[in-house]
Amino acid sequence: VCAGLAQYFMVNPLVVRLIFLALVLLPNFIGGFNHFPGTGIFHRHFDFTGLAVIAYVVLWIALPKREDAPTPIDTLDFGGALRGRKLFRDVDTGKVGGVAAGLAAYFRTDVVLVRVLFLLSAFLTFGSTIIIYIVLWVVVPEALTVSEKMQMRGDAVTLSGIDNNLRTSAFEADAATPAGSRSVGTFLEGAARNARPAVDFLGTAIRWAVGGLLILWGGSQLLGILMLLGAALSIIPFTAVEHTSNGFMFDDSFGATVRNLPPWGAVAGGLALGIPSLSLILLGLRLILRRPVLSRTASSVLLGLWLLGVIGSLAAGLQVARDFQAKGTYDTTLRLAPMPTKGIVLDSRNVEDHFEWVNLHVAPTDSGKAPFVEQEYRANGRTQEAARLTAQQSIVYHIEQRDSTITFDQGFLLKDNAPFRNQRLSLTLHLPLGKTYRLTPLFVEHLDDDDFTSGHRPEDDQSHRFRFTREGKFACLDCPPSDDDDDDSDNDEAVDVDVDGAKTQVRVNTDGAVPSVRISTSAPNFNTDPAHYGTARKSVGSGSEFSEIEASGLFRVQVRPG
Repeated sequence: VCAGLAQYFMVNPLVVRLIFLALVLLPNFIGGFNHFPGTGIFHRHFDFTGLAVIAYVVLWIALPKREDAPTPIDTLDFGGALRGRKLFRDVDTGKVGGVAAGLAAYFRTDVVLVRVLFLLSAFLTFGSTIIIYIVLWVVVPEALTVSEKMQMRGDAVTLSGIDNNLRTSAFEADAATPAGSRSVGTFLEGAARNARPAVDFLGTAIRWAVGGLLILWGGSQLLGILMLLGAALSIIPFTAVEHTSNGFMFDDSFGATVRNLPPWGAVAGGLALGIPSLSLILLGLRLILRRPVLSRTASSVLLGLWLLGVIGSLAAGLQVARDFQAKGTYDTTLRLAPMPTKGIVLDSRNVEDHFEWVNLHVAPTDSGKAPFVEQEYRANGRTQEAARLTAQQSIVYHIEQRDSTITFDQGFLLKDNAPFRNQRLSLTLHLPLGKTYRLTPLFVEHLDDDDFTSGHRPEDDQSHRFRFTREGKFACLDCPPSDDDDDDSDNDEAVDVDVDGAKTQVRVNTDGAVPSVRISTSAPNFNTDPAHYGTARKSVGSGSEFSEIEASGLFRVQVRPG
């Protein structure tokens, strides 16, 4: 494909190949490259890597194949500074792969300048130039023959040209340097000759290191893909791939999701993901061995299998998507036993490896009724009826009542061999007014901040007592002020009294079924010891109730319980 485009546009095939590689690799290194500005429907995120691969495959299929096409050198002889010149890697004078030396010979510039530019760009682009250097190392061929070396320098490949090239090379090798620079030249030649083994060793070490990293990277990916494929085909159990060495864990949704795939879809996905990982291994071996590992036929077979895997994965994805096109809901109500006690404990039970959390909401009901739970099961399916049956039959969830304690599972599970259909469960807990509720920390995790009158949940790990208001919110009775502060309640009415510097605040809250009064006072500025005053006392019996105290005259009034 690239060679055909190069002949059509009269350019070097290597240029077209590098453009394709740039479209595949550069968007992953340059952030925001795939972002297309705009508003509304024109605000898009384009994947240039995928578009380049798809365009290559489409051209490969659509363009006819021509066996008698002229060689690229015949179409490139159109004059100019680079006339008759081809890009090769100059391994004779090169240090690491001969890429910089080949570019210097192609553009007729100093090789030191090219190497300095590569090093500077490697630091400025945080290593991205190293990837480009490796790509050029793999793509650009090596100048092995005399004709290729002459084409690399732009010399005419003729008998006289070859003879002149050999004579010039021999003359340059035997020519003496000028007397004025003899000592300097000898020193530089000796230094370069002594440093050549170290540089060659460094280049070989870098080549081996890059090849080893590619083999390790591709091998680890390929091993993981093979294990996932084995689990999808039921060759190995799902428990073998639930936990990985790096701490990543697949939950029950992994097995449920894989059960959606047909066996042929799993194989197609394995080919689509596994062959690129295998290509990394082969590329690493090629760098280490310095020769291709696979023949052209084997490479074509791998490419065909990868395309077959991509097409099969798309077909399997379309088949799975049909199982999610409709939504269904199953509603039921769980009636709990009446609780004559004034206090109710709401708790939650930790379910190991649960599939999904449960959405829990609270709502008030009359004080004389028993608590009840409205359950809404949701799922997707090929039809609405199939989705409703899946929601009804695939979810496992328990609510347990024991005396005055109601315990909810933290999350729900899927039944064995149940497929993933985006199952969800929502609960609405109706609680009677006029009772005191003790909420455990696990149960509080189910609630939102809006479910509390303070606007936030208790942050400690202790159970607290609450009353339930008509607005469907919990008001804490024993929380620290930082956890539940009713000062911000819209229904509170407060009166501030300042008597001789002693500040008193009376706050009346009417949120609940029974209004509450809270009195907060500062420390009195008079002696509160009863022995300091006379013997006159007024005590109110335990069965008596009063709403106000009247005192006339010069009195200091202090009310205390007991």
